[in-house]
Amino acid sequence: MDRNQLVKLYSKMSIGDIAEHLGLSKSTIYYYFKKFGIKTRSRGAAQKHRHKHGDGHPRSGKSHSEEAKRNISNGLMNYWDSHDGQKARKNASQKQKRIWVDLTAAEKKRVIDRLTKAPRRRRRGLSRTGQCLYDYLVDVGEKVLVNISLTPNDKFDLLLEDRKVAIKIIPIMSEAKSGQVQTFPKTLVGYTIIPYRTKCTSMSRAECSRIHRAVLDISAGLC
Repeated sequence: MDRNQLVKLYSKMSIGDIAEHLGLSKSTIYYYFKKFGIKTRSRGAAQKHRHKHGDGHPRSGKSHSEEAKRNISNGLMNYWDSHDGQKARKNASQKQKRIWVDLTAAEKKRVIDRLTKAPRRRRRGLSRTGQCLYDYLVDVGEKVLVNISLTPNDKFDLLLEDRKVAIKIIPIMSEAKSGQVQTFPKTLVGYTIIPYRTKCTSMSRAECSRIHRAVLDISAGLC
């Protein structure tokens, strides 16, 4: 086995492809990589290499059926509502808090500036989070208006006129930078107000489903 040959093959192939090409097992190829001191790619680098030189991502050009999307969404929602899901959410939150606490003041400022000033794709004047929620509500048959002012000083991202519910999406980072926490009354000119505070620039279907359930509860007079 020649080192240069392996390096040349590895520039275009994966370990598995090399093993198949040479008629050897993957463990044998790993043995020679270790013997010759050839460093293997990380998982992320291997995926990028596969996309560039291989057949691309296995799901490239494919899409889930509506039933599959619902099953995935319901599965995620059930998991995050479960005991294990709540524990995982808490652990992730605590880990992020520890990372944030360990940052210097200058690093924190750079993070906040990057999140608040980064250009974002906007459709219908909505943020990406608002657009995700808008698309979901429309998909489930809701009639949604966007960027509606209920009073001269109160503008809301989404308004479900039939449900008499208004939704305001509030990026937490913008509040952290300004030092002011926006508050809203529970009701305003006949509409129930849902202030949704988020750290993310997007939203999962499971999270959209939770908000929609809250809207339905309000509409049914349960909240």
